[in-house]
Amino acid sequence: MDGQHIVEMVRKTLRIMMDEGADNVALGGAKDWGEYQRLVGRLEGLAIAEREILDAAQKLMKDEN
Repeated sequence: MDGQHIVEMVRKTLRIMMDEGADNVALGGAKDWGEYQRLVGRLEGLAIAEREILDAAQKLMKDEN
């Protein structure tokens, strides 16, 4: 399994988690304001993680060429 395959697997997992979390928030899944903030914070963290992974993969590919 090469690095690009691993990056794609992790990216897909993060994207699924983000989509499910966004659906949960959009459908009123938060019981109260505190839980809403936690869910939104989780989505922000997942988005940051996805961006960092994609940026690192792009840099590695650029460095290989």
